[in-house]
Amino acid sequence: MLLALVLVTMGLLVLGTSGLFVTELLHRSGRAAAAAAFAARRVELLRPVACAPAHRVHGSESLRQGSVVVATNAWSFEQRGSATVRIRVTSSYVTRRSRSRTDTLETAVTCRG
Repeated sequence: MLLALVLVTMGLLVLGTSGLFVTELLHRSGRAAAAAAFAARRVELLRPVACAPAHRVHGSESLRQGSVVVATNAWSFEQRGSATVRIRVTSSYVTRRSRSRTDTLETAVTCRG
């Protein structure tokens, strides 16, 4: 009987620990998904202006939830050949453990005209 009680207790401890691990993974993936969606929205806004040299302005912006900065985007344009422009959006965000992460989203726009 005592052995069964010890085994059940150990099983519950393992289950509780794995629950905390899953919660941490969900929280981390939520921040990464928010930053990725924020960067994708910026790319879609920049795509129409990429072919007009006067509108290719490097910049940055921050995504806020209340007063907390969730992610920061910085973007740039690069002429690649005579008819292609590369758009690069770098998205930075802070993890739950206060570590900084940076992801980059790039796309190429073909300009004809």
